[in-house]
Amino acid sequence: MSNKQRILVTGASGRTGGLVVDRLLARPDDFTVRVLVRMQDQAQAWEQRGVEAALGDVRDTATSWADSALRDVDIVISTMGGAPFRANNLWRVDYEGTQRLIAAAKVAGVDHYVFVSTMGLRRHRTLRHPLSVLFYPKLLAEDVVRRSGLDYTIIRPGGLVENADSGMRNTREQVADACIAALDRPEVRNHTWEMSADRRSESGADPIFGVAIDPDNP
Repeated sequence: MSNKQRILVTGASGRTGGLVVDRLLARPDDFTVRVLVRMQDQAQAWEQRGVEAALGDVRDTATSWADSALRDVDIVISTMGGAPFRANNLWRVDYEGTQRLIAAAKVAGVDHYVFVSTMGLRRHRTLRHPLSVLFYPKLLAEDVVRRSGLDYTIIRPGGLVENADSGMRNTREQVADACIAALDRPEVRNHTWEMSADRRSESGADPIFGVAIDPDNP
């Protein structure tokens, strides 16, 4: 009897999401991979690589797509992200889209929801911390995940860069590695992790995930 888990990756067409899929495909005995994409040509490209593809748009209020995408899924890895001031903005993609995915995940009996968020979120928004204003929908999306009743791992990387850096940034490879590590380490579940280079260098920090924080007291 197979112990393979089916994983749905959202945001797989982005660079970080694509790296996550690559890492999952490298473990064919462990995982069956499904991606959520908006366009048929994207679906066909993934299927040619042996990846299941579900068509749907997280901005779509008719959620039959979500029920289909989450069917028989054990784990969700969400790397999707909206763009400020555009039609696919953070409110519609990150917050409302997460609400729809979480609702379907609960019906489907998903075991674990891995959510890639961002550093700089604060409960109290202030222009002294601009990211707390710009990315506030991400914080609301985190709240949806934390309050869902599902096991979760929330990963807050710093600004994404191509090459290793210090300070408040991460490479996309580091974020993808953290997403995969979250599948293998039950002890990181039900925590919100800040994983910038500075955080990971703190005393007692986890070398992959950084520091578990209280999202109400950053």
